[in-house]
Amino acid sequence: MFVLVLDADKQNSKKIKDYACNAHPDWKILVYNTSFALITAIYDEYRGRVDVIFLNISGGMDQNIVLARDIQKFFPHIQVVFYSQCGDCAAEIFIAEPIFFLKLPFEYRQLEEAIKRIEEKYLEASGNMLEISFQMQTIRVGFSSIRYIESEKRKLKIYSDKGAFDTYMTIGNMMKKLPERFRQCHRSYIVNTDRINMYSPDELVLDSGDRIPLSRTYSKQLIVYIRQ
Repeated sequence: MFVLVLDADKQNSKKIKDYACNAHPDWKILVYNTSFALITAIYDEYRGRVDVIFLNISGGMDQNIVLARDIQKFFPHIQVVFYSQCGDCAAEIFIAEPIFFLKLPFEYRQLEEAIKRIEEKYLEASGNMLEISFQMQTIRVGFSSIRYIESEKRKLKIYSDKGAFDTYMTIGNMMKKLPERFRQCHRSYIVNTDRINMYSPDELVLDSGDRIPLSRTYSKQLIVYIRQ
C-alpha cells in the first residue's frame, strides 16, 4: 500500500504515519506539507501509482477538497481520507469521494477504523480493476464501472462512470485483460454485458443511455451470452 499525507502540521502527519507504519510495516507512507509537492509527486514522480491520500481540511470549500476531487478525476482508484478540526463540513467533502472522515484531535480508535476501511476497500478492489497506462501515468478503473470501450486509431477510449480514459492498446490485447462479461460487439467496440439494458439487431442500449453499434459478426454470439 502506498499512502501520501498532506498536512502543514507535522504532529498530525506524524501520528498518521506512526500509527499506519506500526499497524502495517510493509506500507510506504510519505508526508508532504504543500499541495504543490503532493500534486507533483502523484502526477510526475509516481505517475498515479498511489493508493491512498490523507488530507487535512479547514472546513467549507477547502482547497484540499477540490484538490482531492481533481485528483480522482484523473486517478479514480486513489482513496481519500479527510480529517479536520471542523465538524460542519460533511456536505462539502462529498464533492470528492472520501472513504473516511477523521475529527481532530485524532483518537487512535478512529485511526484504527480508517485503516481498516482502507484495507477493506483495497481488498475489495483487488482483482476487480483494470490497470492501464497512458502518457506515462497509471490509472486503475473498476470493471463494474466500465460501460464500454471504443477503438480510435491506435488508442482505446474507456468509458466509465468515473470518466473517459485513453490508453494505447489493441482490442485483442484489451480483451485478454477483461473478465468474461466483457464482449466484443463490433470491430471497434467492447461492451460490459452487465450494463446492457436493451438490444436490437444493430444496436445496444446501455443503462447509462449510451448507444453503441452491434455488428452481424458478433451479434449472434453476444445475444446467446446475454440470454444465458
